[in-house]
Amino acid sequence: MRRKKLAPRMDTQKLAQETADLILNDCIHDYLIWKEDGNVAIDIGEVIPETYAQTTEGRRKRFKTQLVEIMTQAGWTRKDYGRRIGFKMPELAPK
Repeated sequence: MRRKKLAPRMDTQKLAQETADLILNDCIHDYLIWKEDGNVAIDIGEVIPETYAQTTEGRRKRFKTQLVEIMTQAGWTRKDYGRRIGFKMPELAPK
């Protein structure tokens, strides 16, 4: 019985944490698209490149879920830009 070759495992939790750290520290990175209002969009194709369709879909879904959880805990809200996942900065508390 022949088995299909599996793509190597990917730690999407680690990638989500690294991406969140870049955003929360206002870093510039190839896959982060900073908007003039301080919001950010993420080119997920650059974070998780295309491999086998089912593998890529699963990785990207897990990554998005994990990243949304991290960013929500940091006070950011999800704001997508077309097909790109994005986040809106937290509102500053009035003085």
